[in-house]
Amino acid sequence: MGACQSIDASELAMRKLIGSGAYGRVWLAEWTGCAVAVKELTSFTGVDGDVRAWQEMQNEVHMLGTYNHPNIVRFMAICLDPPLIIMQFYPHGSLFDLLQRARSKNSRAIKELSWTNRLDMLRDVAAGMHYLHTRKPPVIHGDLRSPNLLLDLTIDKERPRFHVKIADFGLARMLGANSSLIMVSKTTNPRWTAPEVIRDSQIGPAGDVYSFAIVMWEMLTWQQPYEDMMSVQVIFSTVTDNYRPYMPSDAEVPGNPGITLPDYKALIELCWSADARKRPSFKQLVVDLQCMQPVNMVWAPM
Repeated sequence: MGACQSIDASELAMRKLIGSGAYGRVWLAEWTGCAVAVKELTSFTGVDGDVRAWQEMQNEVHMLGTYNHPNIVRFMAICLDPPLIIMQFYPHGSLFDLLQRARSKNSRAIKELSWTNRLDMLRDVAAGMHYLHTRKPPVIHGDLRSPNLLLDLTIDKERPRFHVKIADFGLARMLGANSSLIMVSKTTNPRWTAPEVIRDSQIGPAGDVYSFAIVMWEMLTWQQPYEDMMSVQVIFSTVTDNYRPYMPSDAEVPGNPGITLPDYKALIELCWSADARKRPSFKQLVVDLQCMQPVNMVWAPM
């Protein structure tokens, strides 16, 4: 896959607003006859627009367009005036949306969240994150959470299932050839953010692994993390008291996995360890998740 194209805004036909984020709104649009998602970067517009930051971000988006992995969102094009990023559109929403539908007793969503499918989707995320972390320079997501994991319905060994695409990298910042490409949203959500990131802004691979642990917990429980707490309470509890979401008994796990889950729960606890050095890499997580249940699937090259 080549680098992103640079296009003129007149080539886009905006259809409807589908979301908003820290840097602006997201639109469903049509480009060259295809449905696309257009991220409108309003932070870089206006009389005080940060031209240098936009130029840096432009370079990084072009670089992201060269990445090719089945579990990351495809960056397709970039527009300079107004600042827009054009990405592949996924009509089935996010993992967060799917979990919400399952909580509401939607029978189709519950079926999509069979234990086999849950593990498959988590393997997708681990594989995509391993790919990002092993780029040169490495790419740190910085805002990994279920609303940023988009769903693509495909056929896997004659079995239709949702494959996960990692999205919403936020504003990228190149630190240098010997550093990481840090992708940090302007306002990360503390419910998925590692304590050391909140406390010391220590952004690195281990922080993404912590966020993945929260996603694993969401897949286990179908609940929102710290749902009954305000953000400031989450920050204080996780950073100061080393508090983590409640770990349910096997009998409390929705969707009737039909198996005991000690290995899965132990992996969550390892990934959200207060000591970032104890957290596994995504390379190891790919292996660990694969060993939890044999599946007939072909992994994409790392």
